[in-house]
Amino acid sequence: MRTRYEPRAPHAASLLGLTALFLALAFSAPAEAQPVKYFGQDAPPDAMFNINNATSAVAARNRFTANLTGVQTVAFTGGATGTTPGRNGPTTFNWVDLGVFNFTGQGGSTIPTRVETSDGEIRATETFGAYATSASSFVYGVGYDDGVGQTAGGIRLTYVPSTNTRPFGAFGAYITDIEGFGGVSLTLTPEGGGTPVVLRYTGIKNEGVIETSATQIGNGNTIFVGFIDTETRYTRIQIGFDNPSGQQANESFGLDDLTIGEPLQLAAGKDQATVTQAAACDDAGWRLLSAPVDNGVTPNSLGLLNLIQGIPAGAGITQQQYPLADGTNGPTPNFYNEYGGGGAADYAQTASAGTVLEPGRGFWWYWFDQNIDPDDDAFGGGTSESFVLDNFYLSAIGDELTANINRNFAVNSDPGDDDFYLAGNPYSVPYDVTRILGRTGGTTNSTTIQQCVLVWDPCDPGGATYKPIEFDGSSGPTVIAPWQGFIIQATTTGTQVRVRYRADGRDPNATPTFVGRRAEEPRLALELRGTTASGAAVQDLAAVVRVVGDADDAWDAYDFSK
Repeated sequence: MRTRYEPRAPHAASLLGLTALFLALAFSAPAEAQPVKYFGQDAPPDAMFNINNATSAVAARNRFTANLTGVQTVAFTGGATGTTPGRNGPTTFNWVDLGVFNFTGQGGSTIPTRVETSDGEIRATETFGAYATSASSFVYGVGYDDGVGQTAGGIRLTYVPSTNTRPFGAFGAYITDIEGFGGVSLTLTPEGGGTPVVLRYTGIKNEGVIETSATQIGNGNTIFVGFIDTETRYTRIQIGFDNPSGQQANESFGLDDLTIGEPLQLAAGKDQATVTQAAACDDAGWRLLSAPVDNGVTPNSLGLLNLIQGIPAGAGITQQQYPLADGTNGPTPNFYNEYGGGGAADYAQTASAGTVLEPGRGFWWYWFDQNIDPDDDAFGGGTSESFVLDNFYLSAIGDELTANINRNFAVNSDPGDDDFYLAGNPYSVPYDVTRILGRTGGTTNSTTIQQCVLVWDPCDPGGATYKPIEFDGSSGPTVIAPWQGFIIQATTTGTQVRVRYRADGRDPNATPTFVGRRAEEPRLALELRGTTASGAAVQDLAAVVRVVGDADDAWDAYDFSK
């Protein structure tokens, strides 16, 4: 039996009726940042596919290289090298040493890299589906079915240390003819030892042309895989494959345009940051988030971390996010970044998988605490996959914002609409919300920002709930973490709501949890607690009554609608 997963959009206007469906999780700073992944895939029109037609793979590589400076790409020119010994059994094969290639590092350093492939060679002639993505040569290899759903063999890159050399911090390459595999895995060995880091790229689409001479569906499928890690260095990268299709147990593949970098080669002058948050609790449900970097967060990039569903393709993304967005061939969207002020029906799904999410604007994302494999005929295939949320983390790399940030929102002009807007921390460091202009009766473009914001707290023992962060500190710390989204209330007499985040609110030395904690100071809290007909816990802790010396008995900046 197949289950259709259909999260409902959260309702900002009433803040009531929230069930256990909306349980979410908080974040705390992880011990170390995780590598940022890059991925793009194209299904070919014929078995001899040309990289010039690979729009998604090329776009992924462009995003990867745009975040690096001074890196070198090896196209394996110069004709064939090595031999093809042939297989000796399903798990017994030969690693073929193709030689050491010197990549350019920062400051005159090099990154010597030994390249090995399983039962392969550097080949100058195309095969059915495997081809050179530049020049005329490429690395050829074979992955072998080991009988338990994985493959033996692949590509092995090993750092060869010597004077003025540095280990790996970035990797990217095109891989062709992979329609027989369900995913690609990179196993990274940290410098100095430690637990290997495994990066999985899943959802390979087994579709495309049927080449009769090879009797293989989708011959020529092309992907780009890559990662950037600005903190950890690695001495080995092993590229393997998983979930063989069964159509051809021992599947060949091609690799070309290999780019290797090291951590100091993050694009100079771009003032970029890698921003991560690790999960402090792991219940399924909604998260209210905001991008912590500019030009670095899209639904497609988040879909490499966990499931994105119901978002159409677009902006250079040719693969369809799992599943379709029309509600007939798959669930409703689990991603919203616009709110019109009129209730749950006024949440708008994100326009496309390639939409760039602006820092300072909030978005809702529903996380499932279970495995959902989109590479399944029942669901239609796609590029995202859900995993159990233990040790889940968010990660993004992009332009770090350090100046004042202005964000304009269209006014909810209908008299029946509320005055709530989806906002969030626009910076890659903690931020003091009291530095948002427009509070305490001040105006910006005739907009008054109320002296409180609401965060979505998923970790309260009583269940998930909105909670206030009041600007006078009465509900606790006013500094929030990166990735933190929140709801503001704004009144305006103009044609737009303008929110200005003053840069002097950035506080790199603060260590806030991802969501605000419950207030410890005396106050009268109006709490709604209960259970739904299905037995799920429900609560609402958004409303409190306080005594403030300079409050007005009429509507003023201390008030917040319920």
